[in-house]
Amino acid sequence: MELETKSPFGDAPHRVVALRCGFRACRATSPCAIHEQVIIRLRVDDQELPEFKLGKPAYQELMELHREPREFFHMLADFALLAANPPSMPSMGDMMAQINQGGTPHGSSFSRP
Repeated sequence: MELETKSPFGDAPHRVVALRCGFRACRATSPCAIHEQVIIRLRVDDQELPEFKLGKPAYQELMELHREPREFFHMLADFALLAANPPSMPSMGDMMAQINQGGTPHGSSFSRP
């Protein structure tokens, strides 16, 4: 079953399909809370993404924050996309060089007394 999500932040919606868990031949539909961690396998906007796992407390908190299913699955889809395509991070050496030049690792500078 395909679901068009609703972003709680006004972002564009995703088309999400929950896939089978697959962990140790589990046939439950994702998100699967049967195991030690919650296993999430999704197809987002026609792209099958690698599974990711959430601790059960984090999963419960996410469910409480986003009680509307379209918002909840939007957040899961965003997490799946981030897990599959993590943003590039500067190297530790680059960050230290920027700090030593009076900036912060995120590019903004701060004033010193």
